[in-house]
Amino acid sequence: MEQREDYVVFIGGPCIDEYYTVEHWPREGDKFVGRFAGNVPGGMIANAACVFAGYGPKTYCFYGMGRGGTTDFLLDDLKAHGVDVSRMILLEDHHDGKCVIFQSRADRTILVVEGEERRLRLEDEQRRFLNGAGFVYTTLQCMERFEDAPGLFCEMKAHGVKIVLDNEPSTYVEGWEKYMRHVHTAFFNEHSLALFQAGGSEDELLRRLFGMGVQIVVETLGKEGCAVVTRQGRFAVPAYDVPVVDTTGAGDTFNSSFVFGLSQGWGLRESAGFATAAANMAVMAQGPRSGITSEENVRDFMRQNADLLGREALCTDQQRR
Repeated sequence: MEQREDYVVFIGGPCIDEYYTVEHWPREGDKFVGRFAGNVPGGMIANAACVFAGYGPKTYCFYGMGRGGTTDFLLDDLKAHGVDVSRMILLEDHHDGKCVIFQSRADRTILVVEGEERRLRLEDEQRRFLNGAGFVYTTLQCMERFEDAPGLFCEMKAHGVKIVLDNEPSTYVEGWEKYMRHVHTAFFNEHSLALFQAGGSEDELLRRLFGMGVQIVVETLGKEGCAVVTRQGRFAVPAYDVPVVDTTGAGDTFNSSFVFGLSQGWGLRESAGFATAAANMAVMAQGPRSGITSEENVRDFMRQNADLLGREALCTDQQRR
């Protein structure tokens, strides 16, 4: 077994987020007017990596990106947020993806523009690097770019890496079972949970996941907070009542904050409470990386709202018994 080192690897790359404001999301065939609101660095995995690095641990972002275009801008931004990009794979003549975000008064809609699907083959040294991590955080879609990705998952798990999978509808992959049997923690939102259920019930999906070996399932429920499920039971943490400016990146903030708690040896309730507070802080500001802050700032936010959250959390737990 490779020697365990104190670092976390986020497998996935950054991309440009193009923001537009619209009056409403149109119906099919409509013509509508949008106002350009700016470009900012984004990407689900990169956002999560920046939030995680903000708490202090050694953090790597690892993926394949094209040379040129916005690459230097995106990598420099990651470095400015404390993320180590020295392991990134730079490819010639490669087109990267981006996100186009339409914000209306009611909500926001995200168009994910996929980049090229060039397969990535890892060298032995790169595999040793991944096998030495404490945690690896990624998505099914990102892993599909690697040759023998299920085998890589199996290898990392065998070396003691705790694999964390962020599951969203946009990252869903047919045949996900070949990955999930190696996963330690799986995140779902309301929409991806329904997608993975494939017409079945939530309980059926949970039994299937735990039967595969998943240890922790976390369901993020937007303004309703989150639910954490293990073989031993389930508990909920409600959200804070805060003014919402932009929900982009809130899920990434929640997930990486939860993983930060796990990496520090916290219990599940403490990790979930911390992650919920961090995500609620993130939605009060504009941008996909508004959740970047310190542990101390999140703790301060939690203390200032402790009475309200404590009563609601107790009530929720009692109702589930």
